[in-house]
Amino acid sequence: MNEKIVSLDGIAASWLANQLDDHGVVQLRDVFSDEWLEALRVSVTDHMARHGEGDFLITQPDQEIGSPAHQLVSDPALRQLFSETARLGFPKVDAAQEIRSGIPVRAGTGPRARSNLFHYDASVLTIVVPIFIPRATVGSCGELATFANKRPYRRFVASHLVDVIRTYNSAYRRRVTKAVLDAPEKHIVALQPGDACVFWGYRTYHGNLVCAPGLLRATLVLQYGEVHADSWALKVAWRFSRSRRALRRFQYRPAEPADAVPIA
Repeated sequence: MNEKIVSLDGIAASWLANQLDDHGVVQLRDVFSDEWLEALRVSVTDHMARHGEGDFLITQPDQEIGSPAHQLVSDPALRQLFSETARLGFPKVDAAQEIRSGIPVRAGTGPRARSNLFHYDASVLTIVVPIFIPRATVGSCGELATFANKRPYRRFVASHLVDVIRTYNSAYRRRVTKAVLDAPEKHIVALQPGDACVFWGYRTYHGNLVCAPGLLRATLVLQYGEVHADSWALKVAWRFSRSRRALRRFQYRPAEPADAVPIA
């Protein structure tokens, strides 16, 4: 990758980590070139042309050599920024971990996957790259809503599972959704194509609001740094979780779903 695709000049890991601690969500403005963003958009619309509309998740798009997602994830400067920032947030991060990617797409009037699936990520760092962001009435555009830095890093996976049980249920999520709609200026992130939205995924409770039929919304979601890597308990809990069943309503493309890819 070269500077014509992404520009990270002047963005140091120490600055980014401090901004995340202080503000919760950081928007890196105009870091992607128009040419690369257009190529990413074309990759989504081509996918829709081949497979049809509806709600679907393009899993691991970076595995397609030469694709826009592969170009971005392969960038050494981006990988270094991810690694150094994540280690400042959580020093125990394994530097050998890979960046995970997915493109959740809401399109057309076909079967709708559930919205308002607020959650904590399993990863230290989450980056959302807007591709298509609709503009309509608040609460109908699939807006990203966040409650930043709401919990510390859990030493034990059992503590993380307690968080899951407490917050990954319909009643809790309804209360959260009401809080977002009551004060959208506090919680809704104004995503803009060309920018990168960054937050501590593990510490930030976040999710998407309803996206009305007829609107097109797509983002490239990147995650780095598993906090509870290789935890068998977490894998078992995810396999039988309601969140996993809800995510199954997305059409996975390719057919083999990646584990625990969140919606953002």
